[in-house]
Amino acid sequence: ARAILDELIEKGRVVRGVLGVNIDTMSAAQAVQRRIKNVPGAVVDGVGNNTPARRAGLQVNDVITAVDGQAVKSARDLLRLLAPRKPGETVSVTFSRNSEDKTVSITLAEST
Repeated sequence: ARAILDELIEKGRVVRGVLGVNIDTMSAAQAVQRRIKNVPGAVVDGVGNNTPARRAGLQVNDVITAVDGQAVKSARDLLRLLAPRKPGETVSVTFSRNSEDKTVSITLAEST
């Protein structure tokens, strides 16, 4: 809370780095419905145009499973890991697509 207060005092707003995706927590029912492997993580529900995630090749139904080697088991985990990150920082994002794990480096953009 102190860091947020300091940032509000200094900049007048809170600046966060973002991937540019809409996410949800993967449930077993969603996995069956979407015909994807049920892995713990944050499922990508949407990818914004001209966003870091789009440029890195993330797609709808990818399941983000780690950021900088730290496990992502839910959408909440992903948000928690990205919250302290600033625009311009680069993170390593591991995701599952079609039962294959991939890792990409993504430079975060500023939230709008």
